[in-house]
Amino acid sequence: MLRDSKAFSGFSAEDIPKAKKFYAETLGLDVTESNGLLTLRLAGENNVLIYPKPNHIPATFTVLNFPVLLLGLLAVRPIGIAAALGLVVFFIDAVAANVQARVFYNIAFPMGYLALAVASLGVVVMR
Repeated sequence: MLRDSKAFSGFSAEDIPKAKKFYAETLGLDVTESNGLLTLRLAGENNVLIYPKPNHIPATFTVLNFPVLLLGLLAVRPIGIAAALGLVVFFIDAVAANVQARVFYNIAFPMGYLALAVASLGVVVMR
């Protein structure tokens, strides 16, 4: 029934002008405003509606995902450094958790991902 309908997602924001400035100027997204609502026009003809909500509470979950490391590697160096550094820290913790728990049979997986994260950090820092 709805298989062929074009869907969109949305979330609330307490301050629409501030949200517009963030998404348009900070992230560089195509943002339109109409009747107090924002529309983020994303790649692939995907739209996200941002609507005002005076008692808005920020989400405790992710509402909008972007390939941040790739963005950082290709275009915005500080974002790439932060993303790659976050991955390095995450996988150092994963290796440490395996060692602390004395689980060595699968330690190659977090170590492999740690190596890729370190390589990504090296690429973005050296660029």
